[in-house]
Amino acid sequence: MAIYLHVQAGKLQLLLDALGVHEVLSLEALAVGGQGDHVQWREQVLSSVPVQAFFGQSHGAEGPMGVVYSATDADVPMMLKVDAVLGLRNIHDQEWLPMPRLPSATMVFFDALVQDLHSDAQLYRLRRPLDRALFHWTSTSDRDAN
Repeated sequence: MAIYLHVQAGKLQLLLDALGVHEVLSLEALAVGGQGDHVQWREQVLSSVPVQAFFGQSHGAEGPMGVVYSATDADVPMMLKVDAVLGLRNIHDQEWLPMPRLPSATMVFFDALVQDLHSDAQLYRLRRPLDRALFHWTSTSDRDAN
């Protein structure tokens, strides 16, 4: 059994290994300093990843919640911007379902899924450890400038 943080970004629902979660907080409370791709947290400047846009989901405003998360034990954390934090979930090994066929660019991020207890949604487990370089995010303003 392991513990995961259940988050939602648009229609995408993810499970983050609780061992990689440093803190969950409202993004409104953070100093952004005019840089939408970074946030200041505990005197560190963290890369910010808007999860919904990163995974190619249609999106409106960025999520109001942030999860300070490390993809490996040795990594500097990053800020994952999500729409909602839905709580902690204990998951037993036998609950995991086989992964469906996904595009290879997406498949590198996920290694298992489980059925949500309260809906038809499938919750995708974010791999951990995971290469932090995979989270390189190019903002819309950066893409438009190129």
